[in-house]
Parts: sequence; C-alpha cells; structure tokens
Amino acid sequence: MRPANYVEAGSLSSSACANCTLHWFSGFIGRAPRLHSRDLLLLEPSLRTIASPSARFGITLLLATACSPGTQQSGGAPAEGGSTGSFVGTGGGGAGQGGSPCEGTTYAAEYKPLNLYIMVDASSSMAGSKWEAARAGLETFLTDSTITDVDVAINFFPRPAGGPPACDQMAYKEPVVPFGPLPGNGPAILAAMDARDPDGFNSPMFPALGGAILKGIDLTVQNPDEVAAVLLVTDGKPDGPAPVCSGQDPSDPSVVAALAATGLAFSPSIRTLVVGLPGVDVAIADQIAAAGGSEKAIVVGTSDTANSFAAALKKAQGAAVGCVFKLPTDLENGTVDSGDVNVSLTPGGGSAEVVLSNPDCSGGEGWAFDDEADPKSIVLCEGTCAAVESDDAASVNIVLGCPTAF
Repeated sequence: MRPANYVEAGSLSSSACANCTLHWFSGFIGRAPRLHSRDLLLLEPSLRTIASPSARFGITLLLATACSPGTQQSGGAPAEGGSTGSFVGTGGGGAGQGGSPCEGTTYAAEYKPLNLYIMVDASSSMAGSKWEAARAGLETFLTDSTITDVDVAINFFPRPAGGPPACDQMAYKEPVVPFGPLPGNGPAILAAMDARDPDGFNSPMFPALGGAILKGIDLTVQNPDEVAAVLLVTDGKPDGPAPVCSGQDPSDPSVVAALAATGLAFSPSIRTLVVGLPGVDVAIADQIAAAGGSEKAIVVGTSDTANSFAAALKKAQGAAVGCVFKLPTDLENGTVDSGDVNVSLTPGGGSAEVVLSNPDCSGGEGWAFDDEADPKSIVLCEGTCAAVESDDAASVNIVLGCPTAF
C-alpha cells in the first residue's frame, strides 16, 4: 500500500498518437450561474439572486502539449514507480479525436489555498462548559500539523454593545483576529476566545454571516489563486438583532439561508459551512448549510464535545476547499488552449472514464471552468465532486491538448 502522500512520475508514448508526448505525475494530496464581486449590493434584499470531509484522494493532472503536425516525439523511459499508457476520449467528439489515444505533459493537481473565516456564536447560551469545550476543540484544530495551505481568522456574534447599527453587515466584516496561516495564527485566535465572555440574548446570524461573506469576497478578488469560506459555529438559530434589517426579518431562517446562497452564487464563490453545537436547531442549521454549498450542517453531540468539535472543524475545513484546482501553468500562460482540456475519473479499482465538460454544471455531473471567458480554476461539478470525495482511491486526470469533450 502506498503512503497517503505518495507521488509518482513518468512519461507515456504511443505509436497511435504521433504528435505529442505524455509526462505524468500521480499523487494523493490533501485536499451555478455566478455573480461578480463588483456587485456588492447583492447582499441587499432587492438584489439577492438566485460536502463529508474532504478525502485525501489520488489526483493526476495530464497536460497534452500538441506538437507540430507530422512531428514524432518520444516519451522516454518511465520514472521510478511510473507506468505507461495513453488517454482515449469517448462520447460525442472531443478528446482523443473519436477514440484515438492522445498523450501529453502532466502535472500533479494543486488545490487552491483556503481562507477560512470562523464566525462563532458568543451569545449567553454558549457560556460555561460549552464555551470551554469549543475552545479546547478549536485549539486541537489550530495545532493540527496535517492542516496546510489554510489561513484562518475569527470573529464573534453578537457584537459588543455600542458601535455601528446592529443590522450593519460591515460591523462584522473585519475579524477580531486577521487572517494568518496555521499554526502561527493559532495563539492569537485562542487568546481572542479567552478574552471573550459569552454574552447577549440573541444570535444575529444575518449581519454576522453577511459581513463574513463580504470579507471572503474581498480576499478572493485580491487573491484569485485562493478560495474563501465561512464557518458558522452556533448552538442556536437566527435571532435578531432587530425586527427588520434591510426590509427583511433577520430571524427568518430562509432569509439567512438566502444570504448563504448569495455568497455561493458569487464569482468567486464563497461557501458557508455550519457546525452545530449542542442545542442547535438541526433543521435550520442544515437549511443554511445546504444553501451555502454543503449538503448539511456538521452537528456535534453532547458527549466528548471538545474532541467532536475539533473533528467537526477539520471536516468543515476539508469541505470548504471543494473540488477546485489551480490551472496548470501551461494552461494558465496560454501555451495550451482552453478548448483543448479534458478530464477523466478513475474510481478506486475501476477503469478511467471521461468526465464531460458541463459549463453550467446542469444536472450536477461533469466539470467546468470557474469562468468560461477568463478561467482561473478547474472545478468538478457537485455530483462528480461528491463521487471523488467519497472514494479515497479515486484519481482524476486533466488532459490538455485534445479538443474538449462535451
């Protein structure tokens, strides 16, 4: 059995394809119509439109760099631990020119780094053992050496007395501890939690979530090679901060869910994950989580709350990344055309199958660019992503140099 972080390298060639050569790497790695970030007013009601832990699964990115017509390139000998073969497209056109093998250069897939905004319910119902367990679980998560490429920030709701109007999402936009990489940012986050005493009789999720989504949008606009997500931690349900905010009832779960859906519909997309502590209304937590791009909330039970909360945080962190991959360099710099991209999926113990391009991800299967006109990432659609995340032995191939199969 290979270790969980194995990487293999090699090269492939085939006499059936005379115009390109394949170099490949394989490894286990950690792992909607869209609006644009310039439309920040979408968080106002008049413009509001509209997974399981991330497995460490095997990924292979294959880039087929076309040679001049009639030019033969040899693949060379496989590197240690590698093998030989070729990509064959199927279906209605595209990859493989109707079934002929196609070979090219490959790169190991890289997930985009994650900015995780943890928004914690600090209402009075969290006081005592529940707060202490949450703090202990957070410390375990923050010091986990297996978590990489994650910047974390934290904030709390309700806000302290005074300051901006209670409904103002901007009051929650900036975290009390700015984003920073783990484990270095851990002590500051824990100190902030130690300094906060749960207080307040309501749980104003509407402005808190809205502010966190706005911050996520800013981060991804400024850093297009990164992703952002909000992790909402609560033991209750939406409550307040006022009878009406922006013409809507902020205590209505559907209003908060619509806000999560708004973040998900942005380009770049901002996911909302929910961790429910003992006392949470599970149906409402699931509603918000589903609207924000995860199937359901991650609910922590009453026994061993600290360790369960730590596990829930790690599970949410994995789900927040999603199946979003950086563009390989040759695609990003234009060496390979975006019309010559294909994806194949090999289930554990199975054979490679072509995953068809599905630009709007209708039906939930396939893959797409995050932006067809100006791609910055390759994204597996929801159903395909779920299949990969649930199969530790699955591998994904991204093949460049063959016309895209739809």
